[in-house]
Amino acid sequence: MINKKPVRIYAPIGSYENLLPYLVRRLLENGANSSFIHQLLDDSYAINEVVKDPLKYLIDSGLKSNPKIDLPQNIFRPYRDNSSGVDINNLSSQMKLQQNVIPYLSCYFNASSIVAGKCLDSNNRIEIRSPYDPEKIIGKVAWSNEDDVKMAFKSAVNFKESWIQTPIKTKSKMASDLANLIEENKHELIALNIMEAGKTFSDSIDEIREAIDFCRFYASEVMQMEQDFPTLFNDKITYKYQGKGICVCISPWNFPIAIFIGQIVAALVTGNCVIAKPAPQTSVIAFKLGKLILEAGFPEHAFHLLLGDGVSLGNKIIEQNNIDQIVFTGSTQTALHIRDKIAQVETNMIDIIAETGGLNVMVVDSTALLEQAAIDIIHSAFYSAGQRCSALRVLYIQEDIYQKLIDLIIGATMLLKVGSPEQMNTDIGPVIDKQAQNMLLTHIERMKKLGKIIYEQEQFNNEGQFVYPTIVKLDSINELTHEIFGPVLHVISYKPNSLGHIIEDINNQGYGLTLGIQTRNHILANYLEKNIKVGNTYINRNQVGAVVESQPFGGMGKSGTGPKAGGPLYLKELSKKNINL
Repeated sequence: MINKKPVRIYAPIGSYENLLPYLVRRLLENGANSSFIHQLLDDSYAINEVVKDPLKYLIDSGLKSNPKIDLPQNIFRPYRDNSSGVDINNLSSQMKLQQNVIPYLSCYFNASSIVAGKCLDSNNRIEIRSPYDPEKIIGKVAWSNEDDVKMAFKSAVNFKESWIQTPIKTKSKMASDLANLIEENKHELIALNIMEAGKTFSDSIDEIREAIDFCRFYASEVMQMEQDFPTLFNDKITYKYQGKGICVCISPWNFPIAIFIGQIVAALVTGNCVIAKPAPQTSVIAFKLGKLILEAGFPEHAFHLLLGDGVSLGNKIIEQNNIDQIVFTGSTQTALHIRDKIAQVETNMIDIIAETGGLNVMVVDSTALLEQAAIDIIHSAFYSAGQRCSALRVLYIQEDIYQKLIDLIIGATMLLKVGSPEQMNTDIGPVIDKQAQNMLLTHIERMKKLGKIIYEQEQFNNEGQFVYPTIVKLDSINELTHEIFGPVLHVISYKPNSLGHIIEDINNQGYGLTLGIQTRNHILANYLEKNIKVGNTYINRNQVGAVVESQPFGGMGKSGTGPKAGGPLYLKELSKKNINL
């Protein structure tokens, strides 16, 4: 006590590497014009201004928000509205969300193909069980047959010219209406995504937002496509885009809402009739979304949904001789199979847009902020059970910081909760099916025999299709012959002078989807970005969860054909153009 006044002495304690950035932050804060310390030492500030109560000032000013800062919903205006999110860290929001979703978690769903607006029944009905609880039956799906395929194509072929001539404004409004319907049905869609795809609450919310953003972005983008350009002789060239005809959209199970909707809406708004073939593992979700597409006003002859086995039904579809375009997201092997199949078709020259997986890498050098890098690594490698095409597969760590960063990663991984996605606090749900689980466990077992496992989370649940986060030490990326699609992180320690060989090894794999870089060295970041051949580079952030319009997404090499979903060039790839002088 000094003069009967309490005194608090604030003395941060820690190591040099922790205290130095802390000191810099304090210097920046205290040196700011708005800082109390800065104003105290500035004679131009009256003492009564320095000591005034900031809360009283805020109340007296009447300002509750800065009118110059857009609310989240308005950040993309005037072109479109941003999708609305849910703060699941807020207890009241969390409880309200659970109350709305829980009733759907006990529902039983029947699903079938939709051709020319009609739901088609079948004797071939498959029972759908949850990937996290083999006793939980979600419903039944009626598989398509060859007659259904022919019926869908006949309807689409007969309608394609009418759909091409339908005004763009009409198509754009349908896409906007679909976005609103997805928003209205989000609680049922969250429940379906949890039960059928094994997605967590957080992942489901993000995916629904992405689907809504796809609808609104493409609805806005298609209205901007027709442009006039002056020529050398002051004439005008009109670039008029229109649909190519019949577009087959083949979507995966890992994003059964966002990618399914994104592909279909992009094809529809550009004037293509769509034959949609979703992954069989998430047929119920596709059926629900298919009904919403028709409810939004898209004509029953412009959109057809075919449910069934990926190999047999998929082959029946791509063997049709009146396809103009295929949009595919899935494995590299399936994309190559589709390419070879359509090369045999003698009628149309079929275009293909493909986005596949990859051996995605992240490079962390000694200048990186390790705590932030660890968070980004965990998110990139393990969330969504590692089942994102963009997920981190191989992590390069500079040898100087290798052990310290590994300790941080292991410590953070130990805190991840693996379990039922019906629980709000679950971080990692199941992998999609038994086949995926067996492939991952076989790889992990092989790495164990080679003595390469440096961490494997303790397992508590052996009933569902769970694979627990695992970290594997490699000497080279060349030890991997294919993508490991799950929560398995491979780490490699590197010397700074070996970056040239590392870049060569990465590029020789032939994949090119995502690259993560964690560094405060701008020269290094530019060097890696320039020389590693990928479609998407993320610097000092995680490398998953691309945001529509802000981060267009697509790969190169064995990871895709280039056009980026959620970007300004995607719709033009789905269109043909007429040039009129």
